[in-house]
Amino acid sequence: MSNMTASPKRRARRAAAPKPEAPVTADTAPEVSPEAPPVEGEATGRRRRRSSVGGLNMKLQVPDRPGYHRHWFNDVPGRLAMAHELAYDFVEDPSIKSDSPDNRIRRHVGTIDGKPLYAYLMETPLEEVERGQREKVEETREVDLAIAAGRDLDGRVENQYGHGSIR
Repeated sequence: MSNMTASPKRRARRAAAPKPEAPVTADTAPEVSPEAPPVEGEATGRRRRRSSVGGLNMKLQVPDRPGYHRHWFNDVPGRLAMAHELAYDFVEDPSIKSDSPDNRIRRHVGTIDGKPLYAYLMETPLEEVERGQREKVEETREVDLAIAAGRDLDGRVENQYGHGSIR
């Protein structure tokens, strides 16, 4: 039979950290001379720049190039070839951070099936972007006209049940 009156074991309390004699503030912090190199293992008195935790991380932000439109394309099958057909070319700028083994600018953006997914930075002249926008507007205009006429894009009228009116 077990002893019901046994109390549970208590853990030992940690020793309190020693309290400083006087609080250290910006006014009372020791001076660090900028010309003296820091001794190894000794604090320099300067804080290193920390990365943003939980904030907005702009890892795909790159400088603009006048006269060009830059865009990131994921390296999924067919996507880079489609971008090349739309007059986009790879950016090869040594001043931009990249993790690519060649001159093209790429960044790790995720994984697909456990394999790394990269996005490549590509650019095209602004004239090509404007021409593409005009083509897109023309295409949607044709669809809008077909819908208004009650037909499909081939000119066939299907599933029409007479004239309707909301009046």
